[in-house]
Amino acid sequence: MLGFPALFPLMLRPRPLVFLAITLGLIPGAMCASILFQTLGTNTVSPGRLETSVAWLGKQRPGERDDDRPAFELVYGATERMEVNYESSWTRKAPAGLADREGYGNSAVGLKWRLLDQVGPGVAVALKSEFEFRNPGSDSASRGLVADENTAKFQVCVQSERAGLILGASLGRTLPSQSNGTWDLGVVAKKKFGARVVAGVELKGRIDPAFARGVLLLNVAGKIKLGADSRLLLGLSRELENGTRPRTSLLTRLGWEQTF
Repeated sequence: MLGFPALFPLMLRPRPLVFLAITLGLIPGAMCASILFQTLGTNTVSPGRLETSVAWLGKQRPGERDDDRPAFELVYGATERMEVNYESSWTRKAPAGLADREGYGNSAVGLKWRLLDQVGPGVAVALKSEFEFRNPGSDSASRGLVADENTAKFQVCVQSERAGLILGASLGRTLPSQSNGTWDLGVVAKKKFGARVVAGVELKGRIDPAFARGVLLLNVAGKIKLGADSRLLLGLSRELENGTRPRTSLLTRLGWEQTF
C-alpha cells in the first residue's frame, strides 16, 4: 500500500438549445470523469457558445471491465468568465463470470469561474464546483453501477502558458453524502504542435482524509483539430497505485468535441 508521504512526490451550427434538448433526452446517464484531462484548465467557453464532447471510454481491471458507451459533457459559456456544464454517460459493467449490467447512472452539473487571467509570466486561476446526483427513478445504484450517494466537488485550478507549453495544476476536495471524502491533486503538462495538435501528460492523485490510502493515475492524451469547431480526442491511462481495490490496467478514450 502506498501512503501519502510516498504518493505526494510522484505528483510533484445546429442551434445549441435544440442540440442540448435532444442529447439530454437520448442519453441520460452516470457522471463521467472529464473526457480528456481530469486536471482542469482555466479557460472557459466563449459566451453564448456550446461545447459538446462525446466519447467511448473503456476501463479494464483484474476480473472486470467497465465501459461508458457513450460518455458526454456539455459546456455552455454563460458569461465572459463563467461556464456551466452537465456530464453523464451510459455505463456498462462486465464482471468475469457474471452477466453484464448496464444502465443509467448519476449525473453531474458544475460551474467554473475564471477568476484571474495570466498576465506576462504569471498564472491564470479558476474555481470549479460540481454536484453529482442520483437520477430520479434510476435503479443503477441498486444494481451496483454507480455510487448510491450524492457528491459535492470543489477545485482550484492554476495554469501558465509560454511558447506553446501549457503547465497546469489543481487541488480539490470531494465530499460524498455518505462515504468518506478525498483530497484530489493533479498536475499536467501540455504542448501545442502547430495549429492543430495538443498533447499532454498528466498525473492525477486522490488520497483519503487520513492520508493513508490513495490512487495515482498516469494519463497521456491528445486533441487533434479537424475543422474550425471540431476536434478528435484520444487518450490512454493507467493506475500506478490503488490502495482500495485492484488497479485499473488500462483506460482508453476515443471521442469527438464540437463547438456550436
